[in-house]
Amino acid sequence: SMNYILKKVKNNSFSENKPSCIDDLKEYTDFFNSIVPLINADGDKRRILDKFLMCLGQSIKKDNSSRTRIKTSYSETEVYESKVFWTDKVRITANADRLFLQFLESIENDYGANFPEKFSIAEVVKRISFETSEIGIQAAYDFAVLAMFSGQRRRDYFVFEKPDLKVFFTVQARNPNRNNRIWNNYLDEIVSINPKYIIS
Repeated sequence: SMNYILKKVKNNSFSENKPSCIDDLKEYTDFFNSIVPLINADGDKRRILDKFLMCLGQSIKKDNSSRTRIKTSYSETEVYESKVFWTDKVRITANADRLFLQFLESIENDYGANFPEKFSIAEVVKRISFETSEIGIQAAYDFAVLAMFSGQRRRDYFVFEKPDLKVFFTVQARNPNRNNRIWNNYLDEIVSINPKYIIS
């Protein structure tokens, strides 16, 4: 149940039964911290939470093949072959990585190797809109954009004209009480693609 909730709401994947790195442990901690007030509560709140988690766990196990499935998992995206970018250097672990690949593919389709050196955050987001992302849940999409611009999980996709902004986004991405859409307040800020991902 916890893995499912984290994937749907926080956009991080925990398909393994046990955490495999320190970031996984951090995310588990964030999850528990967010529900501790309910777990420790008496009366109806605790019973409601217990019932919800039990029902959710049971429903996840059921076969939902007859229902229309919302595409939310990063594992459904394959790395596209590029003549302009080193797409194989993108480690796909979450929707944030999928969005970055979608951005690269979009500008390659429009410009080929002669793409602009700099982009505003608004221009980046326009090319990876919620409607085209196939993530399916607005909150998950918003967090994916934030994580893509951050240094969370050692992401280094963009070079910021104001380096402190990447630090800020990274802190926000790791904050369980964050505003997933905080990036929307910085749409005019300028970024460029990390040369690491550009085929010279």
